Amino acid sequence: MRVARRLVIDLGQTGSRLVLDGLADSDGPDGDRLRLTGPGHRAGEAVADSVAASVAAALAAGEVALGLTGLHGTAPDAATIAERLRGRVTFERLVAADDSVTAYLGALGPRPGVVTIAGTGAVALAADGRGHSAHVDGWGCYLGDDGGGYWVGRRGLAAAFRALDGRGGSGALLAALRRREGADPRRLPPRLAADPDRVAAVAGFAVEVVAAAADGDATAAAILTEAGEELALAAETAARRAGLVAPVEVALVGRLAAGARPLVAAFERRLRARRPEITGVAVYADVAATAGAEQLLDSGAYALFPDLVAVAGPA
Repeated sequence: MRVARRLVIDLGQTGSRLVLDGLADSDGPDGDRLRLTGPGHRAGEAVADSVAASVAAALAAGEVALGLTGLHGTAPDAATIAERLRGRVTFERLVAADDSVTAYLGALGPRPGVVTIAGTGAVALAADGRGHSAHVDGWGCYLGDDGGGYWVGRRGLAAAFRALDGRGGSGALLAALRRREGADPRRLPPRLAADPDRVAAVAGFAVEVVAAAADGDATAAAILTEAGEELALAAETAARRAGLVAPVEVALVGRLAAGARPLVAAFERRLRARRPEITGVAVYADVAATAGAEQLLDSGAYALFPDLVAVAGPA
């Protein structure tokens, strides 16, 4: 029995997932499954080495699908990625895309619509199903990503430090910061400055903002409301630029979004007010980005997102 292999990788801003599947014919069982996790921003040679060390013995004459963060709405250089992997891993074809594409496919599959991803960062991607798409925001935490986890976490931390100064802010968020950091939060700024994973550390405070809002803190609720409005603005802009017409399917993806009622309420309220052709909003705490990445191998993804998907090897 010949077993075809598929290696599917999703490299996110603060976390990564890898799935190696043995796809067997109907006469045999499914093959093994291997999962790895790690920070997606440490791509390049380190990722190539870890992938190769993990799967070189198992993967042969198969396909590689890769979703990558940090591309900001451009197609990856699949030829360079393939060249780095060749000699470490044997494969026939590599398909790579911006990770907003893999999230879109994980949420809506090949259907037209808009997917807004609120992870560490934030991005909206719309597709009309005929090869025209629009990618909005996703510019990174220093230039954009409005409404994402870093954006929320930073504003939550700022409100905590304002309370520490006596400049207003939020006592509830200051209490949350002290629970996380100890009695003296003043040690946090220099530690963040030296932390190579400071983006993840700041984004991690978003869960405290969500919890404080759920407990009735007005400042935390206002932060989440503004986040929802920013995410809705990205979604409506993407829908307009992609030329979507009624009915428009919308998905909001991310654990932050799913747990934050003020954020979701503001997102839906703004979209329904500004884009009446939107018939409904589905909210997902998570989508299987690796499942979305695997759809890159099934030909339809390139037709949907020709400007965001790149292929090395047979198309």
